[in-house]
Amino acid sequence: MLLKKIMLGILATSLITGWTGDTHLNKLKEDVTKIQTNVPKFVNTFDTLKKKFDEFAQNANNKIGQANQIIEDKVQYINWLHEKLDQAAQENNQEKQRVKTLQEDSDKLKQQLKSTEDKLKEYKKQIDTLLLEQELVNLYENGSLRESVDQDTLDRLRDKINQFGTEQKAQLLKKWEQAQVSFLKNLIQKVEYIDGILYITFKNDDYLNYGIYLYRNGKYHGSIKFDPTYGWISKDKNVQINESTRTFSSCRLTMTKCEQMISPTDDYHIEVARLYWDDTRIVYRENYIVYRKGDSLNSTQKKDEKDQSEFQIDQLQGGPESLKQQLETKDEQIQKLEQEKQKLETQMNQLQGGPESLKQQLETKDEQIQKLEQEKQKLETQMDQLQREPENLKQQLEMKDEQIQKLEQEKQKLETQMNQLQGGPENLKQQLERKDKQIQELMTAKATWEKEKTELEKKLKAAEDKMERQTESDAKNTST
Repeated sequence: MLLKKIMLGILATSLITGWTGDTHLNKLKEDVTKIQTNVPKFVNTFDTLKKKFDEFAQNANNKIGQANQIIEDKVQYINWLHEKLDQAAQENNQEKQRVKTLQEDSDKLKQQLKSTEDKLKEYKKQIDTLLLEQELVNLYENGSLRESVDQDTLDRLRDKINQFGTEQKAQLLKKWEQAQVSFLKNLIQKVEYIDGILYITFKNDDYLNYGIYLYRNGKYHGSIKFDPTYGWISKDKNVQINESTRTFSSCRLTMTKCEQMISPTDDYHIEVARLYWDDTRIVYRENYIVYRKGDSLNSTQKKDEKDQSEFQIDQLQGGPESLKQQLETKDEQIQKLEQEKQKLETQMNQLQGGPESLKQQLETKDEQIQKLEQEKQKLETQMDQLQREPENLKQQLEMKDEQIQKLEQEKQKLETQMNQLQGGPENLKQQLERKDKQIQELMTAKATWEKEKTELEKKLKAAEDKMERQTESDAKNTST
């Protein structure tokens, strides 16, 4: 009885609330219709996006390929530039080494050339010395000064001597002074005492070109000298001069006679001086003792002086070897040195590339090195630019990678939407099949529910009829 009541309650509730299966079924149909409508749109959108993505991917791959090719070309070009730079640096180093070698060789040749020139100068000095010594020797003949020798000849020789160095000059001046003294001594014709008076007679008027100084017992006594400014002879009071006889006497002139000043017992000597006047009329002197008491005037040289002079001449001529042979030997040495010098100069010219001087050649090499340095800097600048270009390409590739990443994200987003649209990992066909299965199950359930509903309605009606009959029966019984 209780079961019947429950069933009746359920049936009543169902009847009261109505059938909900149709609503769910209609909703499923709407979903299926919506899916069938939207799926083509999403499929078209996905295809479009996929084509766009494929296009972007293809373009990106093309760009990457082009970039890789450009990078590869640039790398090859950079490597080529490196090789060129290394080659230029190597050539530069070789050129510097060559210039250094040229400088070293040039320095060596310069030293050799300087040494040769020094030897030449030394030999030429020796030859000039020998020639000048020969000229000094040639002033004499048989131990006496030649008559042809004059003061101009001696002055010319002295000018030559003054051009030599100190050591050579001192030796030559000593020989020259001997000749000068001999020449000045030849000015005196005779020295004699007459009536106790010392008289000095000159050979000619050449004595007027000099100062004549007389010394008594080592002290100055008197002098005569010709003044070219006024044209007369000046003298001291202790001496007299007779220009007509060219006689120079040592006496003091009084009212009655010429008093004796130097006695025959006194010691005396005669000096002859070269005189020079300048603008201030100051007299410069070079004194030479030409005569001492007791000297002979018959010869310009005493026997011991002559022997000494001949010995000096023998020394000058190198002993048994004649001066001519000595000069010939020096000439041969000079010729050899000249040949060596020419050889060195030829080597210098060859080393310097012909007529161009080494300085010019080195300047040319410096210019070449500067050009190589400039080219090197230019190549380094190009390399810096090329090295920056791969960085720019790298940045471009990074930008392309970012674009590809964005496309990948967009693709993933679309795939997620598609997955959501398709119910997860199932494809659309499976989803539709599942929906159809659900509809079929719902249709089956609906048929079952309708059948059960019919049976329940029949049972309910039978129950109602039975209850009605029972009620009528109960009513009858009650009334009865």
